[in-house]
Amino acid sequence: MTNIKKIIRYLKPYRGMALLSVILMIVEVASNVLQPKYMEQIVDDGVLQMNIDVVVHAGIMMLVVALVGGVGGFISCVFSNIYSQRFGNDLRKSLFKKVMSLSREQSDVVTSGSLITRMTGDTKVVTEFSSAVIQMVIKPLMLFIFGIIMVVSIDPVYGIVLLVSLPLQIGLMIFFIKRSASVFRVIQRMVDKLNMSAIHIVTNNRLIKAYVKEDYETARFDRQNIDLTATVMKVQLFMAILNPLVMLILNGVVLAVIYIGGLQVEAGAIQIGSIMAAISYSQQILMSMMTMGGIFQYISRSKVSADRICEIMDMEPCVKSGDRELDKAIETIEFDDVTFRYPRSKDSRYPAIDHLSLKIKRGECIGILGATGAGKSTLVSLLIRAYDTDAGEIRINGENLRAYRTGSLSDRILPVFQNSDIFPTTLKENITAGCTDYSEAAFEKAVRVACVDEIAGDLAFGYDTQIAERGNTLSGGQKQRVAIARALLRKPSVLILDDCTSSLDMTTEHKVLEGIRTEYTDLTSVIISQRISCVENTDRVIVMNRGKVDAQGSPAALLRDSAQYRFIDRSQRLEGGEARE
Repeated sequence: MTNIKKIIRYLKPYRGMALLSVILMIVEVASNVLQPKYMEQIVDDGVLQMNIDVVVHAGIMMLVVALVGGVGGFISCVFSNIYSQRFGNDLRKSLFKKVMSLSREQSDVVTSGSLITRMTGDTKVVTEFSSAVIQMVIKPLMLFIFGIIMVVSIDPVYGIVLLVSLPLQIGLMIFFIKRSASVFRVIQRMVDKLNMSAIHIVTNNRLIKAYVKEDYETARFDRQNIDLTATVMKVQLFMAILNPLVMLILNGVVLAVIYIGGLQVEAGAIQIGSIMAAISYSQQILMSMMTMGGIFQYISRSKVSADRICEIMDMEPCVKSGDRELDKAIETIEFDDVTFRYPRSKDSRYPAIDHLSLKIKRGECIGILGATGAGKSTLVSLLIRAYDTDAGEIRINGENLRAYRTGSLSDRILPVFQNSDIFPTTLKENITAGCTDYSEAAFEKAVRVACVDEIAGDLAFGYDTQIAERGNTLSGGQKQRVAIARALLRKPSVLILDDCTSSLDMTTEHKVLEGIRTEYTDLTSVIISQRISCVENTDRVIVMNRGKVDAQGSPAALLRDSAQYRFIDRSQRLEGGEARE
């Protein structure tokens, strides 16, 4: 199935409305075809014969036919816009749903700027084409066919004139359309880059200002904008050359018809009204050809957009959801000889996770410690199935992780990351996001343990305070506390804190972690950090190095038996002005 056919299937629910739009458009075409015949009657049988009754009667009929055609054309446009917008709505929703289903690996490949362009710009092009196809393909095609029939019925000589001019017009359009079609894909790629730059600038606005990089970023954006403008101008230049050439051919045909008609009138072979009708039909024929030439350009652009949309639609998630429900508490998590390399880092010297084996039991509080790049966060990515293992397997309650439905896993295993996502809504709605069945007692407990009640107490409207976009009205530590409360409210079986207390002061960090341990006693928690202070009160600490478990045990045992743990402990305590005897 071609990409165009894949897109057209979204039009099927609206084919009745599309058919009605075509029928009404035929009424408009019929009106346009009949107008020159009435004009011919007015001139030949009315004006030249001095018969006012014919003029009045034919004139009234022209007005009535024009009115009927105008109403038909108007309603046709209304219906075509209705079905195209509904089609566009369905297409955007389907594309968005597909984007949401993609695995992290695929999100790493397709940039956010490109995804935004496809969900907005590309769907807009395809949507507009679905409406324009009636007015720019079917209507001109019918005008062309009926126009040819009417011209030949007046005199075959005029058909010969058109037959000579049409190949020239068609050749010109094909030449320019081929030249411009290849540019559209380049244009969409440049729009992707421009959108990505805009996202980068807006997202990192504070950093750009802090480093006084406004002029640099403005110049970079300007260069991309200028390149895009220059590329678009190439297409506009092609059309700017094509349109006058087509009009030149059109005027040449009209002059030829007038000249031949003049000779025929002089010879008494034809009347003036017939020549006027032939001129009108000739103009209709050539203008319809010009319109269809424009739609070919539109088709080229729409095909590029359809290809880009289908490129996402055809993607299958790398991580396939299982069919089993994880409908009970997680008793055990086992990493059995797991090895993993990131898809775009296959040539790296060391795998992110290297033959790692690990078992976590229900209710344990596990600390994972290690240097940057040791593989700590990769464990989280594998456990929540952002990626699948290359070798070995992860088991939950003795069952392979891949057997469970991904949505079921998400309900039971909740990570809280260092960079906390905050929505531009109220503080309470940020905490309750995605959770609909919580009680007020559960809410109060979550915000108290995460120390969010302290934040709300300092805000003018408490939990009803509106938070700015990306949480700009909150500090880094406040965002992290909101994210922790959000996770606690959902009552997960396993809570993973991935360096998500890095922006908290030591007192608040200790208060939050101690609150989780004492208030949520049945919760399995995994604390990932580079700081000893985060893991020194856990049941067990896993020390990682280059994707492997270097050592594991209680903090006291590791302090005695693990050289790496002792080194990290000593260096951090010395930095803090504290020495352990």
